[in-house]
Amino acid sequence: RTSASPARTNLDSQKLGSSGERYGRTPPLGDKPIFSEAVMADIVRAGLERLSSFQLPSGGWGWWPTDTPSPYMTAYVVWGLWLATGNDVDVNQQMLERGFAALESSVARDVKDWKDSKGAWDEQAFLAYALSLSKRQVSELTKLLLERRLHLSLYGKALLSLTLRNLGDAANADLVLKNLRQFEKRDAENQTAFYDL
Repeated sequence: RTSASPARTNLDSQKLGSSGERYGRTPPLGDKPIFSEAVMADIVRAGLERLSSFQLPSGGWGWWPTDTPSPYMTAYVVWGLWLATGNDVDVNQQMLERGFAALESSVARDVKDWKDSKGAWDEQAFLAYALSLSKRQVSELTKLLLERRLHLSLYGKALLSLTLRNLGDAANADLVLKNLRQFEKRDAENQTAFYDL
């Protein structure tokens, strides 16, 4: 192994010095975005402007501004904008509404093809979840995912359970959660849980 400085292998806090000594060796953070509200606000503003410029006339988003709309990218963007709104970011509500409407329209169009297939995919569950954030659904997709939930990964099942809960269907949300929890393993000694795949 060649290196400009040797790797630190001893992480014993007694030998690393007091917290004050360790703090003294930490470089100053300066105008890093996480510590500067002004820098962070500029980053958020630039990001929102970029998303706005990438939004297509249909209301959806593709990978690039001149791309065709992608249901997945549209869901990803509206999910992010919805999260931002919940964290006190001033999101253009018309942009968000157009995004949700475009997603709903594309899912309603594509679900006809999905019904002819044999399975269900996590991406479909993500699309349904993103729609559910605005209390929307394409009922054919929700029904398809519920009927074919065994084809979903644990991640897909979790998204479906959240979707159903967002839509007020607690009974089916709990059913899917029960399906998911059959893979849960608990380690009482370490007070952790994991999923046995």
